[in-house]
Amino acid sequence: MTGVLSALAPVFGLIAVGYLLKSRRIFTDDFWDPAERLTFYFLFPALLITSIGGAEAVGPDLLPMATALVVATGLMAVGAGLDFTAVREARNAVIGTAVLKLAVTPAVTYAACQVFGVTGPAAAVAVMFMALPVSAASYVMSRQLGGDGSLMAGIVTATTLGAAVTLPLAVVLAG
Repeated sequence: MTGVLSALAPVFGLIAVGYLLKSRRIFTDDFWDPAERLTFYFLFPALLITSIGGAEAVGPDLLPMATALVVATGLMAVGAGLDFTAVREARNAVIGTAVLKLAVTPAVTYAACQVFGVTGPAAAVAVMFMALPVSAASYVMSRQLGGDGSLMAGIVTATTLGAAVTLPLAVVLAG
């Protein structure tokens, strides 16, 4: 459980930093819009290419650096896009999505593993993977493709907070 909370704390921390930077107007939209475009059009594709192609082909230090840049930027941008009024107005959608992502999806995955005879570490990994919070890249993608960024920021934040409870349970149950 401590490992899960230790992994989620920096994720939520970066969301909080982004929210504070935006709410205190340390960085305006003139900063966040280009940062989101940089993440969506350059950093995220670079991460995918180095992940798919293998980090050794491009240099062993590039993948961790690209990962750190991408994560620190889909997370601070999420915090900057967090609008508590919009989240409150869409609370049913946020709560429903969080429940589906953090409880229903892992439960269905566990059941499917049982039906298809997947056991041991493979089943545990499948269930834990499905119990992860919604990716911060979803926020940037939503904004760049004209979706509801405020709603997605709320969903990313809610599932990150909720995963602090549900992910340890999934680890125990699937383990």
